[in-house]
Amino acid sequence: MIMPIRPERLIWVYGKSLDNQAAVQIEKANELLIGGWGDCNIECHATVDVNGISDRLWLFRLKSKDQQLATKFLKYLDKHIQGLQPLKLKRRSNLPTPLVARPIGEGHKLDIGLHIVNDKYNATLMLFFYWEGRYYNPPHLQLGEMLSFGDEAKRLWIEYACKCGRQRGCCEYGCFNCFQLDCDACGGTGWKDFVRWQAQGYRIDYSSGWPLAIVSPKY
Repeated sequence: MIMPIRPERLIWVYGKSLDNQAAVQIEKANELLIGGWGDCNIECHATVDVNGISDRLWLFRLKSKDQQLATKFLKYLDKHIQGLQPLKLKRRSNLPTPLVARPIGEGHKLDIGLHIVNDKYNATLMLFFYWEGRYYNPPHLQLGEMLSFGDEAKRLWIEYACKCGRQRGCCEYGCFNCFQLDCDACGGTGWKDFVRWQAQGYRIDYSSGWPLAIVSPKY
């Protein structure tokens, strides 16, 4: 099957240990950035709502699936970030954002969240297994540990993946090639709560040091 490409890109800017005044300064600068971009529609959301010093995230939603246009915007955004120094800002471009559950493990970690890289998989639900430490060669896992992570991965996928993929004859656990763009729950991302999270303003809880999506059960 062919991977369905969503008609938007989610691009994240991370700010470390920012107070309210710095956050306001950045949000005003972001408004100017959007005003100067004319190639397609774009929106910016301040996703961390705190009073005081905190890590923060801004979400830029580029309303296009054009790879070249997204690459052009990233260069435009990088210049914007450089102009806001010495504020500690950078474009988040590695681990999934948002996470939909807390990471599992110590050293070796298992994450589940939305893919962040600027490609056709952007904002698709994925599992990430990696070594968090600083060693050149990470410690080996014994078979029991590998099986334990496998069981956790299975549990997470069943809990958070949308069922729309299974409706197309996919495997028991679903896969991102089968998620439906017009799904009322996942919007093609594969995360069963994406549309609810979107409607609630893309809120992020950074109090744990991890960008966890906030989805109110009352919505």
